[in-house]
Amino acid sequence: MSAPPSDATWEATEHTLAKIAILRAYLQAWFAILGRTAATDMLYIDGFAGPGIYQDGQEGSPIIAVKAACEARAKAGEKWKAKIIRMIFVELDKKRFGSLQSQLKKFETLPGLEIQLINNEFALAFSAIKGEHKDAFISSMPFFAFLDPFGVKGVPFQTVRDMLASQRSEVFLLLDADGMERIRKAGVAAGHQQVLDTAFGSAVWSEISFSGDAKSNARKLLAAYRQQLRQAAGVKFTFPFEMRRNNGVASYHLLFATNHIRGLEKMKEAMRKVDKNFVFTDGKSGQNFMFAPDEPAVLARDAEDYFNAQCFGRERSYDDLKAWILQDTPYTRAERILDAIKGRKGIASATIGGKVAEVGNRPIKWEQAQKIKFRDHLQPPEKRLFD
Repeated sequence: MSAPPSDATWEATEHTLAKIAILRAYLQAWFAILGRTAATDMLYIDGFAGPGIYQDGQEGSPIIAVKAACEARAKAGEKWKAKIIRMIFVELDKKRFGSLQSQLKKFETLPGLEIQLINNEFALAFSAIKGEHKDAFISSMPFFAFLDPFGVKGVPFQTVRDMLASQRSEVFLLLDADGMERIRKAGVAAGHQQVLDTAFGSAVWSEISFSGDAKSNARKLLAAYRQQLRQAAGVKFTFPFEMRRNNGVASYHLLFATNHIRGLEKMKEAMRKVDKNFVFTDGKSGQNFMFAPDEPAVLARDAEDYFNAQCFGRERSYDDLKAWILQDTPYTRAERILDAIKGRKGIASATIGGKVAEVGNRPIKWEQAQKIKFRDHLQPPEKRLFD
């Protein structure tokens, strides 16, 4: 990651536009769904809000968030159930904060919307936010945080864990695993122990078996952070979107954390709108984008890897398989993975309504299956799929 720009505004890069596109698509769904179902306030926090606009006129994350909230409320009409949408934007830099104030001024009087601007360091600002909005972290109030810092510092794991204390909390975080690896390698000169302990909430990162390959180490740090979210913060689902430089090297990850599988589905749908392979690369350099993930030929080809990794000779529930597919594969539709494995004669039976039935060639509604029994081998894929 580059250092924070010195000017109040700067030009939006291709990566920046990708982040904004993902955030916009997800928030449109988040406000629309929860605004119609949650009869409470809703809380949104942008921890590194920036100036609100870029030099080329592109709207920043605060503007697209406010517009997504307003559009969802307007479209819902009488079906809207949520009370006040409380939106908090935190920005430390005074010049950027001044620009942000100017950009958000026109939204201050909109009905059902409450905007708060805080000129402070994010971690310090969050302590005050937590005290002021206690219900968001102990109740069923919908809460979403977008955290887009410059580099590794600025987002203590303890803060992320506090944000995710409620079952309805979600965090979308820029995780600079590549920067973490550079700091780790720099050692004492970069204060690596303190920086990484703060980022991970403990010294768990030091237990990783690092190698001489920086790219591999960055991926291990990402995996360790996701594990921390699951174990230390109690998060059920996480999913990373890899951003790469124009030389094909991973630059950083956008990491989503939620306790609701529907939230994970909607975020992956938002990510697919930017890149169907879940790897956004400047100019798509060095990448093979021949197939979209859910195409039949790709599923037939990849089914063996998924089968061997998770299903070989086992019996598993549909919910368990769906959670695994959403978190650990590029796919969004568990039914298509299962159909591909079924097509290669890899599924023996399914338990539906308490009754065990052989699968055969008949269509199966997988979401109705309590248990799915897998064989210990797959038939070879049909050659014509790859012609």
